[in-house]
Amino acid sequence: MDATAGRPAMSFTFLELLDRTFRIYRENFLTLVGLAALVTIPLSIINLVVALPSLSAASQISTFGRMSNAATSAVCFSALISMVIAVLQFVLINAPITYIASENQMGRKVSIGEAFSATRHRFSNLGCGFILFYIVLVIFATVVILVSTLFQCVPALAALGIVAYIGVATYAQLAPVLVLEDVSTSFGINRAWALGKARFWTVFGVILAIAVISFVIQFAFTAAAEWVILQVIPPTSLTTLDIVSTLLSTFIGIFLVPLFPIGLTLLYYDTRTRVEGLDIALQSLGRPDARPWDVTSPAGGAGLTSKDWANIAILTIGALIIGVLFSAAFYSLINTFIPTGGFPVPR
Repeated sequence: MDATAGRPAMSFTFLELLDRTFRIYRENFLTLVGLAALVTIPLSIINLVVALPSLSAASQISTFGRMSNAATSAVCFSALISMVIAVLQFVLINAPITYIASENQMGRKVSIGEAFSATRHRFSNLGCGFILFYIVLVIFATVVILVSTLFQCVPALAALGIVAYIGVATYAQLAPVLVLEDVSTSFGINRAWALGKARFWTVFGVILAIAVISFVIQFAFTAAAEWVILQVIPPTSLTTLDIVSTLLSTFIGIFLVPLFPIGLTLLYYDTRTRVEGLDIALQSLGRPDARPWDVTSPAGGAGLTSKDWANIAILTIGALIIGVLFSAAFYSLINTFIPTGGFPVPR
């Protein structure tokens, strides 16, 4: 990377973003994986212990076709605990890893303890922002689906493209803004939305690329490990198989979960540099240790512009085309294995 006034470059091409993401991951491998393990393992154990009654309830449904009141309560309680754990995991992983990636970008390595110490005052802010963000998205998506169903207006589902656009753009910059800037929760969400939509297709590409890479690695290792383990220890019940799958996914996820916060933090620096001149603002402070929170955060624009509507149209049409192609491929595959007359009907 080039340096200006002693600072590393803060603007990247798409490929440079991915390359820098994996470089930071390699250079801080033990710190990042250790942090992910420190957070993920105890929370996953708690989640698994709480989820065991709901797994038994699922077995009860498959066996008896009904669920008792006690089993229903167990499922609801398990779902509530799982949501709380999901928020905790998001905060306790994204906040310190975002800070680690940010400091690494500035040329400084930090330990796990330093990362937690530096970001703990932002935990509540990030957690509230995460919850509020998802509540708004879920409400919006639910309203769109209900309107489409009640009025039998299928085209209304196209509004889900707006939900997806806002969701992707805001999520990408939510943790970096709420961790690296001295802003309130509501202001930070607006800031995240403004930064995310400013370079939406780069955001979309980075998220998609990391997601595909992570999925391929996780699927390959989980499938291979499950096959080996289940050859040695055949599953005696649905619960056993679920426990094995959960443990494997958790173990492999520990190695993959740092990639998203790193990539999105670099994208944050790239976007702020291109859109707001962050590199110049930091240099103007005249301090070698200046950080984003030392720079006043501009107000974010929350409205949808003509560019946003064009992006939403492209996203919606693209999703529709992919859905049609996938459906065609699926039915073609089904017809390959099932006679032309359709599914055999028992007599």
